[in-house]
Amino acid sequence: MQQRVYECCINSVHELKQRLIEVWNCLQQNIIDAAINEWTERLRACMHACMEMDNILSVYCECV
Repeated sequence: MQQRVYECCINSVHELKQRLIEVWNCLQQNIIDAAINEWTERLRACMHACMEMDNILSVYCECV
């Protein structure tokens, strides 16, 4: 998306907003869905890692 946005010269914030809207509207739905799914998987992995870290810390605290 970044490459598509900056294909042309942008001189103001307004032009950047307009270009973002244009590029976003041209994206295929399956690309958007894939990005959402990837983000969801990463979030799930982060939550799992945090839960594991919390378990490790609680065991450590009980031992000290």
